[in-house]
Amino acid sequence: MPTRKRQTPAGSIIPVTPVSGEVLSRESRVKLTLERLFSDLNPNTVRAYQKAWDLLAEHLKVGSRAEAAMVVVSMEAGAANEMALGWIAAMKRDEFSASTISTRLGALKGIVKRFRIVGLVPWSIEIKGPGVNAYGDTSGPETVALHNVVEQLRLRSD
Repeated sequence: MPTRKRQTPAGSIIPVTPVSGEVLSRESRVKLTLERLFSDLNPNTVRAYQKAWDLLAEHLKVGSRAEAAMVVVSMEAGAANEMALGWIAAMKRDEFSASTISTRLGALKGIVKRFRIVGLVPWSIEIKGPGVNAYGDTSGPETVALHNVVEQLRLRSD
């Protein structure tokens, strides 16, 4: 059987092997789902999902995003939600910001949702991420801008 070249298509989070007309294994279905369902995402979103799934693979002590996806797909609902809680706790321990934790949890939930849509899992991740406070820019003007204003005021005669 000829070897097929593995490549990471645009919008995919894992490299896939092209297939056509084959009966697909569960692993192949997971990989193809990741490829097909993320092909329409913004490249920045794909990069964020890639980073999140790299870190999830590390947390799960597996070697790749695809292996992490297979672990997640093999879980029952309770175990998957428990794993998500553990991952959040680990990120808090490592002092990641609430925003980072929420983004990474969103990547997990987004992919699991797609797995549910195509019938690979019957459940969803129900864990809520930590609250994120949106802060406005409170740094004030830069030093150069402040000096310019003071200079303009100094030159005025009124």
